Amino acid sequence: MKRTPSTKTMRMRADDLPVTALRHPFPARYHPNYRMRFPFLAVVFSALFVAMLAGSVQAQKEKETARDFLIFGTVFNDRNYALQGAKVSVRVAGEKKVRGDATSDRRGEFGLRVARGAEYEVTVEARGFETDVQRVKTSTGVTREDLVFHMSAKPAKGTGGKKQ
Repeated sequence: MKRTPSTKTMRMRADDLPVTALRHPFPARYHPNYRMRFPFLAVVFSALFVAMLAGSVQAQKEKETARDFLIFGTVFNDRNYALQGAKVSVRVAGEKKVRGDATSDRRGEFGLRVARGAEYEVTVEARGFETDVQRVKTSTGVTREDLVFHMSAKPAKGTGGKKQ
């Protein structure tokens, strides 16, 4: 004789349930866990991205400043006043190619960054003054060189042999 299970001991299988009973009450995109997961992951990934970016920027800055050398200078006229508008150019000693140029500000100051390991010629030119040149060696252990230029006035031109 075959025994039939009682209703208390009988378990329902998924095949026996109606379709609406199998469906979750929240669709996947409206589920509270789905909405909470996205902002959390966005914050975590953005924090990781910012940390990586900051690390690479710091490494790049250290790399650049390790090889950079600052040439800083002040230009004065013949009466020891700051000379504004003097044109400054830097080139490797013995070469014609200019590696950097600047113009002195209202306080007569200028600054230029160059690569380490070479000897540079710093040339200062100003209208009404003679050109002045100084050499700078960047192979030393320092990262900056301060220069002072005292420009001398050009001698007044003669009348050119004309009689007045």
